[in-house]
This record gives sequence, structure tokens and C-alpha cells, in this order.
Amino acid sequence: MIGENKGAVFAMAFHCHQPVDNFGWEFEHAYSGAYLPLLEKFEEFAGVKGAFHFSGSVLEWIEKEHPEYISRMSVLIARGQVEIIGGGCYEPVMSMIPETDRLEQIKMNDGLIRRLFGCKTRGVWLAEKVWEPFLAGTLKKAGAEYTIVDDYHILRAGYGEEEAHSPCCHDSGHGKIILFPSHTRLRYYMPFKAPEVTIEHIRGLSSDPVLERKCFFFADDGEKFGVWPYTFWWVHKKGWLRQFFERLSENSSWLTTATYSEVLDGCAHRCVGEVPSSSYAEMMEWSGGDFRNFLSKYPESGRMHARMTSVSTLVKEAMDGRVPSLAPELILDARREVFKAQANCAYWHGTFGGVYLPHLRAGVYRHLITAENLLEDPPCDGRKGFVRVLERSSRQEEREILFRNDNVDIFLSPGRGGAITEFDDRRACVNLMNNLSRIPEGYHDKLKRSSYGRIREARKAIFRGDYADVHYVLGIKDRGLSRELAVDAHRRYSFLTHISAGPLRLEDMPRGRGGNARFLDGAYTYSLNDAAGTPEMRLSRRDKIFSRPGRSFDISVKKTISMERASAGIRMTQVLEGYAGKAVLDHAVEFNFSLWDDTMIGGPRVLRGDSIRIECRHSGIAVKMTFEERHEILTYPVFTVNETEAGLSRTFQGISVVVKGGPSQGKGALMNNGITIEMGSGRT
Repeated sequence: MIGENKGAVFAMAFHCHQPVDNFGWEFEHAYSGAYLPLLEKFEEFAGVKGAFHFSGSVLEWIEKEHPEYISRMSVLIARGQVEIIGGGCYEPVMSMIPETDRLEQIKMNDGLIRRLFGCKTRGVWLAEKVWEPFLAGTLKKAGAEYTIVDDYHILRAGYGEEEAHSPCCHDSGHGKIILFPSHTRLRYYMPFKAPEVTIEHIRGLSSDPVLERKCFFFADDGEKFGVWPYTFWWVHKKGWLRQFFERLSENSSWLTTATYSEVLDGCAHRCVGEVPSSSYAEMMEWSGGDFRNFLSKYPESGRMHARMTSVSTLVKEAMDGRVPSLAPELILDARREVFKAQANCAYWHGTFGGVYLPHLRAGVYRHLITAENLLEDPPCDGRKGFVRVLERSSRQEEREILFRNDNVDIFLSPGRGGAITEFDDRRACVNLMNNLSRIPEGYHDKLKRSSYGRIREARKAIFRGDYADVHYVLGIKDRGLSRELAVDAHRRYSFLTHISAGPLRLEDMPRGRGGNARFLDGAYTYSLNDAAGTPEMRLSRRDKIFSRPGRSFDISVKKTISMERASAGIRMTQVLEGYAGKAVLDHAVEFNFSLWDDTMIGGPRVLRGDSIRIECRHSGIAVKMTFEERHEILTYPVFTVNETEAGLSRTFQGISVVVKGGPSQGKGALMNNGITIEMGSGRT
């Protein structure tokens, strides 16, 4: 039928995905606003064909909440009107996870599709269309025949627009795979321009005698059709979706809609050699040309990725039989948890929340901690040894140490100020220090008054179907963001040492300022002492402090961390010693907790005491910090100013606690102070 067609062929794919750890109401919103209306239109217009990709998280939610959707979609599949495209089950960026995981994620998703819809997939959806040449080998091993990229990929390979109007065969040393180039222009037309504009665009290009092949490909988020900002009114209330399906039906004499598999079988492909690494144009801009750049732009993302990779390795070792005592079902459960932690959304940021959303990052850690617990079933106890010290490469130039007992995991970074980078309550599977540093973003320019006109023009452009910077389309949601805007001079880890040869102003700290960078962010030596039966990690650094130009003196910072076997808390000390200068030396210790405490959320506050309690409204987890002496204590909430679906907004990231020592003239130890952190449930 496609082979007999003398006109144009149009293949559509609707990508339907929600992060596995998104809120239930977000799933429901996407379902009612886009997934269900799209299904209903295909049911109503039986002559219009298309394809859907559902991530595993969406399919599992639909199966539980709306099983009738599965039955209705199965009818469309059975009559050949709709094709289901496979992919990684929990929507990982394929190039960012190990090869074994790539293959198993595809296999898991295919199994879910076969169980729910009774069909076999031929294509694989690539999350965010992030393509690497080596993925051709992965896809062939997985039995895939094609994937979908953007026309931008083909243009980067050195070809012109005409090559983007046919299936393209990527051929490299890694293997061959068919690439369907989705057209950027159609992404901007649908659904933002009148349906007739899309039809006439296709008509005009299909009549071009220079255009040898007349295939047109659309593949983009299903959420654009009713869930994205400003689209529900346009797509449904004003009837864009119905009108578009009507125009497709009315023009079926020359414009044939088809599934991607039908195009694969009925249209000749064009060989394009090796297509280089790429993604869609906007992603290339956000990432600086390589998705991996997100791992350095947002160090917290890079650290999560390293944690995920290390736990994936533990699962693989268990799968390979290196932990023979583990039950197979526990290993499979742990593997699924790792796959959920590989969902791409928490690792990057473009326009919508991404890495800025604390609940997505918390989900990654919850899955990783759960996987580790499953791999140690039963959990470590006195017979097995309750402390293990591991050297782990968080990034190539960094090293982390895991300090553990039955209830708590503490990750230390000697190379980053001797800081605590992660503090896990293993029972609740929560990282209490899941924080995010504040960094400058290009879209912060929207806060300038001169940008208001650009916001208006961008919104007009998008509804004309023209290109517009999506950041300006979204605009500004919250008031007073200029006052919230701040940049952190250091990463928001914990047990951070602030030292200043002069007054250390607590009022400056909420703006991201800190003490001497050598002690705040420099490398510490470390050793483990367990002679007393209670293991103790010791970290130290000796360096110079400059009191004024040309005047310096040496000091040493010594830190310790210890924990009992069954304790839910830890004990820490910090000692500053060994200088003989006359300048005033001020100092403090900083902690950051990803806990929402209603009493601390309003703004900075300073108190004096020997303890402080933080209770999270959402999780019910409470943290109590006690000190051997009374101190001046600053607490303040940390908000980022970041892009969201509703526009530029403030997003809560955590509570910072700064414990200040008193000024000293430098006669011996300045602070020989113990800090105890205990965890428990704050709910009664």
C-alpha cells in the first residue's frame, strides 16, 4: 500500500513518559490531558495511523489505574492502525548506562508490552533522542530494526534536507540500524500552528521535484497535546486535535498516514554512513553539545550517576553468581530498583524541572539504597562486621569513602573538604543530604526588565509555529525571584569547615558565601582508627591562613566521625589548632539537610543553644543535632531559581545549619567540640 502510494507518506509517533518517581496526580494529569484524548481520536478516525511509545513507568501506572486503556489500545494495535515502539523500560539515556543494563532494560520493556498488548516491537525509542554510534550495536543485539532521531542528526552527518525524507541506514563498525529522522519543522508546527499549515507544508515539499523521496516523520512528546503549558485550551477546547485528524482524513488521496514499521517495509532507505553523536537541537544547546556535560554542570547529577553505576556493578556481580547466598528473586528486585534509578529525568535540566526537582533526586537515592539493602539481605549485623570502608571514584579525580553501620551509610569526600556527601537512613531508604547547589543559569536573564518584551514575542511566535526560545515562552511564575537569586561558592555538602582570618558574617552565608577555600573545599588526609572498638574516621588538613597581605600563619583542622554498630546517629568533632598568630580567627561548621521543616522555611534565623531539631513535614524523619557547648546557630532555607513547566520559579532544596565557634586569638585549640546527629521518626 505504501509502495503503491504516489503521494506523500506521513508517520507520527507520540512519546508518552512520566518520571517513575513523579507524583500520582502528575500521571493522572498527563493521562487525562493527552494520553486518553490521543487514543480517542485514533478510535474515532480509523483511517489515520500512528505510533506510540510508552515508558515502563507510564504503562505500569496505566495498568493499575486505567486498565481499560490497555484494552482499547490493543484493539487499535490488532487492526494495524497503531504501532507500539519499545525502549528502555524506565527511560534511561542509553549511552549513560552500562551495556548490560541497556539490553536488559529493552528486554524488560518488550516483555511488558507483550504482556499488556500482545504485540512485538520492532523499534526502540531513544530517551531525549541522545544518539551515539555505538548504540547501533546495542540495538541490533536487542533485536531492534530501527530507532527515531531528529533531522538535526542527519544534518550533522553532513547531509542535506532531502536525506531527511526517507529512512536512513546508519552504517559503522558497530553495526547497521535504520534511523528515522523526525522533522524539526513539524515539531514546531504541531500543535502550535493551525492544522492546515502542517498539511500545506507537507504538500509543498512533496511536490518538489528535487525531493526524491516523500516521507515525513513526526516524533515528539505526547504531553505537547494538552499537558504542556497553554496547550489544553488550544488542542482540546479550540479543537486543534480533532481538526488535525479531519485534515489528515480529507487529504488521504495524496497523503498516506502510516506506522513506522510500514514505512520500514514499504519505503527504500538511504545509506548515510556513520551518524555522529547528537540529540535534537535544543538538547545540544542545553548540554553544550554532549549529554555528559550535565554531569559536570550539575556535580550532584554526576555524583548520582557515579552512585548508580557502582550499584549497577554490585547487581551485575550478584547476577554473575559472585554472591551465591543471595536468593535469585532478591537480585532481580535489586536490578529493577537500579533500572528505576536510571530514569533520565533527575540527571539533567533544560526547560522543565529535571535535576532541580528534589523528589526526583530523592527517588534515585531511594531506589539505589533499596537495591543495596536487597543485596545484603539479611542486613549487615555484628556477625558480618558492621563497618566497611570503600574507595569509590565518584568522578575520575575524586574519591569517596563509605562508612557504614546497620542503620546509616555515610559517604565522605576527603578531596572535597573532608565533607559528608551523602547521609543515608538505610531503614527509610532516604538520603538526608540530597541537596543541590545554586549556580547561574542563562535563563536568569529573564528577570531583567528588558526581557519582558521578549517573553511576549516568544509566546506569539510559538503560536505562529515559528521558532522561539522556550525559556522565554514559559516566562516567570513567582514574584520576587531577583531577591532569591544567589550563587553558591561551594557545593552544599555537610561537615564543611568555614575559617576566616577576621569576622565570619553569618548574614552573608545565605547568599552562598563561605570561609577560606583551602579548608572548605581542599583535600584532607584520612585514616581509620578502630582500636577502641568503635570505628572512627579521621580527616586532617594543615595549611596557611592569610590575615592580611604578606602575613600568614599555619593552622591544622582535624575532624573525626564515629558511629556505634546499632546507632541511628553519628558523632563528629572538629579541632582547629597549632597557630601562633595574633589575628582574630573565626570559624563555623556547615550542614545541609534535604528536609522541609515548617519552622525553618520562612527565612534565616539565628539562635543560641546546645541543640537543634529538624523535622521533615513530608517524610516524618527528624534529625536532632546536639553540641557539647552552646553556640550561635544559623538556619536558613535554600531555594533555587529555576525553570519549570509553569515558568521561572523558586524550588526548595533544603535547610542549611551553620554552627559558629567563637573568635579566638589563637592560643591552642579553638574548637574541641562534639556534634551528635541522631535520626528518628518525628511522627506520633
